Amino acid sequence: MKIKLSLGLLIILIFTSLPLTAFAGTSDTDTADKVLIYMIDKLNIDDIDPELTPNIWFLKEKGGLGLLNPVTSGGRTSKNICCTISAGKHAVASDKAQLNFKADEIINSEKAADIFHRNTGTSIGEKNIAINSIEVIKKNNDRLNTGNPGKLGDEIQRRGYQTVVIGNSDRPGYYSRLGALILMNSQGIIDDGTVGREVLQIDDTTGLKYQSDYSAIIAQSLRFKDIPAVVLIEFGDLNRLESMYNFFSPAKYQSERKKTLSQIDNCIGELQKKAAAEETCIYLITPSPSRTAVTNDELLLPIIVVKPGIKGTLTSFSTHREGVVSTINIKNSILSCLDHEINQEIAAAKATKSLAELKDLNKKAGFNHSNQTWIISIYIFLVLALLLLVSLQYIFKKSNNFTPVIITFISALPLSLLIMSKTVVYNPSLFIIESLFINLLIVVISWVITRIIKTNPLLPVLLLSIGVISIDLTANAGLIENSIMSYQLISGIRYYGLGNEYMGVLLGTAICFSALLLQNSAAYTRQIFIIILFCLVAFLTAYPLFGSNVGGAITASLGLGYTFLRFKEHTIDIKKVFLLILGTAIFISIIVFIDINQPVELQSHLGKNISLIISGGIGEIFNIIIRKLQMHLGLINYHFGGWILLLTIFIFTYLLFSPKNWFYTLNIYSPKVYAGLQGILLTAFIAILFNDSGIVAAAVLFLYFVILLLQSLIKIP
Repeated sequence: MKIKLSLGLLIILIFTSLPLTAFAGTSDTDTADKVLIYMIDKLNIDDIDPELTPNIWFLKEKGGLGLLNPVTSGGRTSKNICCTISAGKHAVASDKAQLNFKADEIINSEKAADIFHRNTGTSIGEKNIAINSIEVIKKNNDRLNTGNPGKLGDEIQRRGYQTVVIGNSDRPGYYSRLGALILMNSQGIIDDGTVGREVLQIDDTTGLKYQSDYSAIIAQSLRFKDIPAVVLIEFGDLNRLESMYNFFSPAKYQSERKKTLSQIDNCIGELQKKAAAEETCIYLITPSPSRTAVTNDELLLPIIVVKPGIKGTLTSFSTHREGVVSTINIKNSILSCLDHEINQEIAAAKATKSLAELKDLNKKAGFNHSNQTWIISIYIFLVLALLLLVSLQYIFKKSNNFTPVIITFISALPLSLLIMSKTVVYNPSLFIIESLFINLLIVVISWVITRIIKTNPLLPVLLLSIGVISIDLTANAGLIENSIMSYQLISGIRYYGLGNEYMGVLLGTAICFSALLLQNSAAYTRQIFIIILFCLVAFLTAYPLFGSNVGGAITASLGLGYTFLRFKEHTIDIKKVFLLILGTAIFISIIVFIDINQPVELQSHLGKNISLIISGGIGEIFNIIIRKLQMHLGLINYHFGGWILLLTIFIFTYLLFSPKNWFYTLNIYSPKVYAGLQGILLTAFIAILFNDSGIVAAAVLFLYFVILLLQSLIKIP
């Protein structure tokens, strides 16, 4: 009893004393008179060069540089991204969202203002710019229950600042004014600006026809020099160049691209001299990558922020990743320039990455995103083939010395893929070969250790897996967040922490290791070690700094708690179920208390959801549940294998928990392993019930169920 009490106090002390300093936000008490937003669509991070674009380079050096992950509620298109920035939440646009006009522009023999009034019933002034498809945009987002584009414009205007848009990406016969989507208000109106032919000039030297009139852009910008405003300047020439990509030779395309970048950079240099004051906040954003970048899987986009308190590499509330910013953070970051009470959602990380490191991060993220499905599919088929081989050997009584090696090889795969995240390999075939070599090396090391200390060859692999995951989370080594088996940065679902994939690995290895260790000997010291191990695993799964979520905390607490009771061979009655639930409730309460009492920028998904419920009322609970159910069903329905997995887990659960069945012999010869198998299955069920993508964790847990089962069956006479 004293030992359990001491361990409990130790865990609480760890929870309440560890520092939460992964993110350093800044808050300035002064507000800016102006915000300048340079929107350069199709700009790549490779384009930022001290010789080719010295003025953009100077902005990077003066402020902060990061990679923007352009996640939306739809496709990764410029339209959707602009609407997402405007909403401050994931949103979508419409098919014709680029058709935005000044009030007095003539469209099909009719004034844009008259068309807008006919569609919306709202009259606009002569200086206003109208979003032609605002009603369609509203309906699209209402239907998807996503963000509300126009929030940024509303908040800017409410604080007494004007919204201004200058420039376009028009081509002959095609209007494109996407910058207006960022600064529009919820009615689809921008206060002022110039988005028509006034900022274009004819260029017959190339096939582009239209080119930005940079002198006109500067002149239009100077109109608002002394007016409190947020001014967005859309540089459309790179976008126009991309539209002609297939008509140019590679050499001609690169030549035109360099010329265009130089012209844009020179214009930015002039604007910085003439239109920007010292206190002006500067944002340089690009809504979508060039074709070359997409071909090279470089899907993250450059973003530069120049404002007080920002110097170095950017990070944000949503990502907690050095060098990575989410589209949903830009809105409040801009508003914080105008109102110091608004949370600064983009800040500089304490450490700084070089430009080369950001490029490598972009390349790594793109490789994982593009190749994860088929690389993991190959591993799944390999694992299934090896498991089938071992099963057939058991069925036909052909087990040999290679059977334990095969099982050890399978158990080491998640660890080898974790280690591979630190290698620089961007060829899929080479990646597979190298990872299999690392896996074999782990197996060899494990067997050498086994020969020395005379133990089960699985134990070193399982313990090493737990150790590497633990060190990675506590030291922020970046293994999990960059592993191809883990969540993908570019998906935008999770950016840091454990994730469901390696939550399954951590819980599965912990239970497997404990079952095998206790099966050899259930000595008192080993039981104490297992208590400490389970507490550590629960801590790593739930602690806010590691991106905890309530589902993961519940899964760890109930699953590991039940498993330990079974190791002690307790009968699970109503009293013990109640104590398990009560202990879990206390555990979750501690996590919630820690999470909601730290700064918003440090809060995990759990803390943010609690804060959302507090501010938004009881209705937010149902919105969260609906979103999680939609994601859960989406993952299960993604492939028929999800339903097969669920059915398989149900079948094995019935067999394991039913008395006097085929597994009865296993319970007699290996009671601790039998308890571990039950614990893994129950943990898998809890993961499915309480995690929005719990089917992923359940699939990984089931792998360890099969590993533990086969390891035990080959030893039963």
